[in-house]
Amino acid sequence: MFFIEYNDVPFDRRKDITFARIVADYRPQKNEKIRTCIMVLGGNLINYPHNVSTKTAEVTTAKV
Repeated sequence: MFFIEYNDVPFDRRKDITFARIVADYRPQKNEKIRTCIMVLGGNLINYPHNVSTKTAEVTTAKV
């Protein structure tokens, strides 16, 4: 992922702009003590042409 300036976004794609929640945390018990990640991405605004759902098993399979 890389970021671009708003003016570089094609006019017809500006409705597809979404947000990301970037989180920085200090975890002294971990090897990498300072951690940064994207926790949430505006999923309701993502324009992706393929299937984005997660495949799940049936309940009977999970019980086995």
